[in-house]
Amino acid sequence: MFSLWTIKLLNVVFSASLGLVALRLCIGGFASDKVRKSSPLKRAEFFLRVSKNGSSYMNLVLEKSHYLIGRGPECDILLKGIGIPLNVGEIYLKDGEYIFRDFEENEEKISPGAELKLYDYCVKVERIQN
Repeated sequence: MFSLWTIKLLNVVFSASLGLVALRLCIGGFASDKVRKSSPLKRAEFFLRVSKNGSSYMNLVLEKSHYLIGRGPECDILLKGIGIPLNVGEIYLKDGEYIFRDFEENEEKISPGAELKLYDYCVKVERIQN
């Protein structure tokens, strides 16, 4: 079997390599965070303030290019309530602008100040203040 010194040496090597991996992940995380913040294509400019019957329901920063809205489990913006369809609509990025499309094929550009009325919910688009 292994001697006591061999086990201690393997323990030191394992601990040191684990520490180096953790340090590498931390440094990589900080470096990628700096790139993300400085890149204008990755920086979020808008967020959605969602309210239900006048009460705050959720806030969502628009960071992705596509959001599904509805009652279904795959929806990014989940609306709860009787009579709300599984899929109400979607918000997607097209030519640098966000568009709301309901599934009756109506489309409208959404910009800061825009409000979408969806059943008992109000979705207001706001600009992130830097």
